[in-house]
Amino acid sequence: MNLRTTTRILLCGWALVAVGGGCQRGPAAPTAPVKATPPAAAVALAAAASATLAEPATPAGAPAEPTAGAPQEGPLLRTWLGGFQAGESVALVATTERAVVIQASGQGLRAAAIDSLGRPIWQNSASIAGGELAAPVRRLLAVRAGTRTWAGPQAGRVLAQWSAAGEATARRLPAPLAGLVGQDDGAAVVLLQRPEGARAARLHSEGGSAWEVAVALPGPVTATVGTLRGDALLLGRPPAGSRSGWWLARLAGGDGSLLWQRPIDAKQLPANAELFATAAAPGGMAILTAGLRPSDRGEPWSVVRVDANGAVTGVERVPRAAPEAELAGDASLLLLGQARDGGLWLDTWGARWQSRYRAPWLGIETPRALSHAGGSQLWAVSSVWTGGGGGDRLLLSRLGFAVGELHAGPCRASACTATWQTGSDCAELPARDGSPCGPGAMCTGGQCGGGVRPAPP
Repeated sequence: MNLRTTTRILLCGWALVAVGGGCQRGPAAPTAPVKATPPAAAVALAAAASATLAEPATPAGAPAEPTAGAPQEGPLLRTWLGGFQAGESVALVATTERAVVIQASGQGLRAAAIDSLGRPIWQNSASIAGGELAAPVRRLLAVRAGTRTWAGPQAGRVLAQWSAAGEATARRLPAPLAGLVGQDDGAAVVLLQRPEGARAARLHSEGGSAWEVAVALPGPVTATVGTLRGDALLLGRPPAGSRSGWWLARLAGGDGSLLWQRPIDAKQLPANAELFATAAAPGGMAILTAGLRPSDRGEPWSVVRVDANGAVTGVERVPRAAPEAELAGDASLLLLGQARDGGLWLDTWGARWQSRYRAPWLGIETPRALSHAGGSQLWAVSSVWTGGGGGDRLLLSRLGFAVGELHAGPCRASACTATWQTGSDCAELPARDGSPCGPGAMCTGGQCGGGVRPAPP
């Protein structure tokens, strides 16, 4: 898209477009169970909002909400995500205490925070009059910045933020959003698309900007992730199917200066390469690619690892079980999720090891958003079939592990047990009673009961 504003508007617009957005405050590698504790100061919900998040309308044949009764501690949380639409883009930002789920809503974005036991903390919408959301929103960008959460639709012109207590604001952007990088002080480095490259700014949480710069690049920015010191790693690529012309760049989070820009060696990419996802990764960035042609669908995923200086440090090959996949990561862990029959499947890489998670569902489960909460906790939002007339719903999962409970040998998976296989060792973690485990089924006493396993597709 071309910019529709003048240079003067771009220079001044960041401070002028901050709007208190019409918000209505509303209510598997290392390990064994971590006892979850709720946040020290959870924000009280109004009764109506609490019901919307924790106790949504239950489709025919679906189990009752496990969050409806007294929460139970446990290493594996599996709970319905009420009020969010399975067919819409969703983003996830997590800490050890909570997960924040974001989805486009009307002229803005809606977010809900859920604690580590599956209980709602707050939910709130951030919107602006006349906000421009692409229809439909193909991808949401979301980052954590200190205790704040920033989010916006990629290529859209609305940017929202939420405080730790759930207060929300939104602002209109003067150009399409190309990237977000959270900063430790609560600010965000924002990349806006422009024909000759990008425009970068460091936005304060209270409105306004610390600096704004134009960045000359070989072409449009395709993806952005954060790296060391709050810097931004940028990826650009040519039209789909090409292995030549892919490039990387790094911007300083402190002042937006271009530190370097260089091409990616075409030999590191698969033939007819198509980009599916990017994410922060230990040491830099990961790029998920695969062949574009139908005949390439049996080929493995290529996870290209790039360090903070733009050098390709390795390419992981992962069997391809689904047409698409989700990628997420941070400085200590990289996650790859793809749809599989039999539950949530995640491949994970740390600095020196590779592992695989599995959490149960009797049928196809499709990861939609992933997040590493730091330490030994993973969060995921996935789409699952609920049977009958219920259609698909979103399932929120938290897997918590602690060092010291691995046993030698393969994992002995059961219908209500999550596993983490790392090398020759395994950790097995039971789902708590009340966790959904299949269409119309829930875990009771370690068994998945009441559901019928759907026929293979």
